[in-house]
Amino acid sequence: MTTTPPPLTPALLGRLVYVLRAAHAVADARRAEVRRLRNVLILAVLVAGLMAIGLVVLGTVRPSSVPLCEHVAAVAGSPEVAGTATSPAVPAVPASPARDICPGGGLNPRYNMVLVALFGALGATIAIVFKVDTSAPKDLAYSVTVPQLALKLPAGVLTAVAGTVLLRSELLSVVEVKHNRATILILALFFGYAQQALTHFIDQKATAVVNAAKPQTG
Repeated sequence: MTTTPPPLTPALLGRLVYVLRAAHAVADARRAEVRRLRNVLILAVLVAGLMAIGLVVLGTVRPSSVPLCEHVAAVAGSPEVAGTATSPAVPAVPASPARDICPGGGLNPRYNMVLVALFGALGATIAIVFKVDTSAPKDLAYSVTVPQLALKLPAGVLTAVAGTVLLRSELLSVVEVKHNRATILILALFFGYAQQALTHFIDQKATAVVNAAKPQTG
């Protein structure tokens, strides 16, 4: 048994036009929200990029303005103590002069900031590789994927520099860190990746906005 559709009266046609216009209005509003988010992300990329470039330039031109080196105090040596019948022998401890351990090692101090920034950017790149979503919708008029991922690079540089400076400060003096150049660079890499903890909220917002604007099928 087939159902005969109702005749297309002017009243029914008006309702259909109203529903169609309402659907288009909702879709336009969601696309506009995606466009606004894209513009905000582009602005955030520019601001964060300028901040990262400015910080790197400052640390390169005036290395003392951004302390990235760790000062290790001198250690006084002690002579060897011979053992006795009641106590074991104590080996001699060589004296160690005061020194600064820097990311660039023995290179020019201007390279310290560049190395920390590069390792921070590398850590952010690793986060980008894990975050790339090939299933993102391709049929939207505006895409937030590129600025969303691009923001992680300058954010990684900023968090790497900030984290390295913080570890060098007295605020985290209770944290025991091995005194060598490799540790500083590995921590810069870690801090660069750690920007994901900050940009994760932006990723969640972008995913929600894009999913809401995605054309519904079926």
